[in-house]
Amino acid sequence: MDARCFLAIELPTSIQEHLESIISSLSKMWPQNAVRWVRPDGTHLTLHFLGNFVSDKIVEEVKQQGIQITHLVKPFTLSTGAISSFPTQSPLRIIYLCCGGKGVTVLCDLQANFVQMLNRVGILVDLRPWRPHLTLGRAKLPIAAPLQWPTFPNVNFEVDSVTFFKSTLTPDGPVYERISQLEFQRDPRLQ
Repeated sequence: MDARCFLAIELPTSIQEHLESIISSLSKMWPQNAVRWVRPDGTHLTLHFLGNFVSDKIVEEVKQQGIQITHLVKPFTLSTGAISSFPTQSPLRIIYLCCGGKGVTVLCDLQANFVQMLNRVGILVDLRPWRPHLTLGRAKLPIAAPLQWPTFPNVNFEVDSVTFFKSTLTPDGPVYERISQLEFQRDPRLQ
């Protein structure tokens, strides 16, 4: 396969619509061509990027070991938060929406478990501190951070699985394909 792969949380339509509203507002802050804004329907909360050339063997190992990780996790709730950027000072490269809420500790533990598993199967892992966020846009030109970011209502959303994605880069932007849906533990009373 040799694919460009990553693990992520898919977003419900309500969050995609929220992102669309935020991007519409933020896009008025800079010249039209200064930022490449994401498509809200293609946005996800990335847990870890596996690399550009992932073998079929690694894909199968990640799927099998990923199931073992996610079956120990119960669904949880996250919330959108404040707007921020990487770096936090000018010039900006990435504009993003923070994620937090009641389930953020579970999310961070889940991400750390995936990093440990990826390391065991031979994937080079990013050891920088991970911050849960939703990318909104990438600067194409040098742009300054505002003195104060606008605020938007926080919106809660349920998380009940992790998706293992393959990504193909095209001139119109990335195209995502689900390799596997890694479901969380289910309440037996609901089955």
